[in-house]
This record gives sequence, structure tokens and C-alpha cells, in this order.
Amino acid sequence: MKTLVLIHALGRTHRSMWPLAAAARRRGYRVINWNYRSRSASIAEHADAFAREVAPRLADATRVDVVTHSLGGIVLRRFLSAHALPNLGRSARPRALKA
Repeated sequence: MKTLVLIHALGRTHRSMWPLAAAARRRGYRVINWNYRSRSASIAEHADAFAREVAPRLADATRVDVVTHSLGGIVLRRFLSAHALPNLGRSARPRALKA
């Protein structure tokens, strides 16, 4: 199952990624639009939360693509520096995915 993970920016919520989530679902992706309190913890703490809350849900995915915005990309990089994600496909900013 192809999966798309969305990670929002500082001061935003998962709602800022809703249009992208809807478009991805229409294209057949399972979407995980992760919501985290971007101003309430350090980057390391957010990466640990991603490891606890999102990574376990990715084990059954054939491929995991990730779209991040700003702080979301930093959190993803921090997560990947400490954890393997063998089914990682593409990681991009929202503008890079225009069809």
C-alpha cells in the first residue's frame, strides 16, 4: 500500500495540509496527516514523537512518501538520523509535488 505522510510547519496544524491530503487520497494513497504541537517541544522531542506515533503505522506500507513544510522537514531529518525507514520513497516540499 502506498502511503503519504504529511508533516506541517511551525505554528501550523494538520489542517494546513488538508488540501494535499485530499488530493493524495483521490490518487489512491493512504494518508497519514500527522498533527503535533510544533511550539511545545524541541525538534528531538518531535522526532521521538514521530517515532512513537507514526513510524509504527508505516511497517505495512510498500512505499512511504513524505511531504513536509519547514519545521516538518527538520523533524523528519532528525527522525531519519536515528531511525531506519526502509520503505522510504520520496521526501519533498509541497511545491515540489505539483503535477
